[in-house]
Amino acid sequence: MNKLRLQPYLLSICIGLLVSSFAKASETIPLTIDLSEDGKIQQQTNRIILLYVSAPHCAFCKKLEKEVLFPLIRSGEYQDKIILRKIDWTSSISIKNFSGKSMNPKAFLKNYNIQITPTLLFLDTNGNQVIDKLLGYRGGEFFWYYFDVAIEKANKRLAKLIIAK
Repeated sequence: MNKLRLQPYLLSICIGLLVSSFAKASETIPLTIDLSEDGKIQQQTNRIILLYVSAPHCAFCKKLEKEVLFPLIRSGEYQDKIILRKIDWTSSISIKNFSGKSMNPKAFLKNYNIQITPTLLFLDTNGNQVIDKLLGYRGGEFFWYYFDVAIEKANKRLAKLIIAK
């Protein structure tokens, strides 16, 4: 009899752990590994590459992730608008740039004159900035507005570039 009472309790704990681990799994931003592959995806889908530059010690990065980027991922609303990638500018792990050359993140980011984190870059297939980068994050409702406007503007500019080719 005690075993029967215990089973629903254990089942609810297991379900809770599964839901919790799924929520955490959906709250990950794909790390930049091979931007030449991301460029190919961009060519096929005509979505802007949104490169999120962060650092592990950056409190504003953690706040941006919690308040903007994780909700953005969970919502699914931006899936057809952006290719989101994260790059840790303090990392020593090599990445492939847009031409397929391996380099460390700091050397790669030198081309974009990154001086603070978080920074959001809006890039085309070749790694060119389509619009100005968004610098920093303090929070607030206005950021979502500027963020949405930036994504829309970047995708429109990208579409014009594609038509011009």
